[in-house]
Amino acid sequence: MKALSYFLSIILFSTNLGDLLTTLIALSLGAREVNSLYYSLEPTLFFLVKILVPTVLIIIALIMTKLLSNHKAIMRSVCISMSLISIIFLYTIINNLIVIGRLINV
Repeated sequence: MKALSYFLSIILFSTNLGDLLTTLIALSLGAREVNSLYYSLEPTLFFLVKILVPTVLIIIALIMTKLLSNHKAIMRSVCISMSLISIIFLYTIINNLIVIGRLINV
């Protein structure tokens, strides 16, 4: 379970990075952010939030993995949470790629 948690941390980091990169590309091509939480933020704060929140989640998950590796139920919930967050990031990456495709007329 510990190895799975570390693997899911890498997956979560990778999907977060993919979301950040595709968002940057889409915004640089002229797309607008439609998420009302991000829409009113300044660009620097927008990317700070997009980087810091998932990074803090990953750090918390790694700390929980280190400290609570003997508690199977807690580790299971940590792994399920990281899997669900990664799925959400994958959805946003796919959505961003569709937007990028439309912006460059593919």
